[in-house]
Amino acid sequence: MKKKYIYSQSGQILYDQIAKELPIIDYHCHLSPKQIYEDMPFDNIGNMWLGADHYKWRLMRAYGIDEEYVTGNASWKDKFFAYCKTIENCPNNPLYHWSHMELSMYFDTEINISYDNAQMIWDKANEVISKKQLSPRKLISQSKVIYIATTDDITDDLEYHKLLQQDSEFMTRVMPTFRTDNVLLINRPDYVNYIEKLSGLADIKINDIDALCNAIT
Repeated sequence: MKKKYIYSQSGQILYDQIAKELPIIDYHCHLSPKQIYEDMPFDNIGNMWLGADHYKWRLMRAYGIDEEYVTGNASWKDKFFAYCKTIENCPNNPLYHWSHMELSMYFDTEINISYDNAQMIWDKANEVISKKQLSPRKLISQSKVIYIATTDDITDDLEYHKLLQQDSEFMTRVMPTFRTDNVLLINRPDYVNYIEKLSGLADIKINDIDALCNAIT
């Protein structure tokens, strides 16, 4: 990690002598187990950064970026340019620092993120992605991640978790979590359909709160 991201001598000592070589235990990860298992190389930095990062999406929405450039049908390049414009105007947000750190650590570039620099960053990052064939597993290994807890809905079948458990070549342990968000979001337009799906999977007729609790457990 470049020294410019650590602001004190004590912090630098702690990083160099202790934290630098420690492995990462990622107990809350938004990578899908399917993406980790299939390990397809990324096409571009837009796909890599914005394909499934809810935190980046949230910041873009807060800045006023149209949903077309967040999760809509805009091209990855246009989405990336919109993200660069967002970051340029949010210097106190942690994502500002994280994004610059990622450019430095994985793409070996210190270009300041801005809309005007977006094309340079796009070209540089995509050149590295293509040359190194960067994929989820390569980035996980490069980051020394030894444990990942993915974000899994109650109704997920865990198929790719089972496949990852059988893959002896991938040393990082990937485990599911039990996330109940969709059960609690009762104002969603498709909530009834979701409960019907849960009911079928649990083989329990859900018609009251007790039945719902039984289906979950």
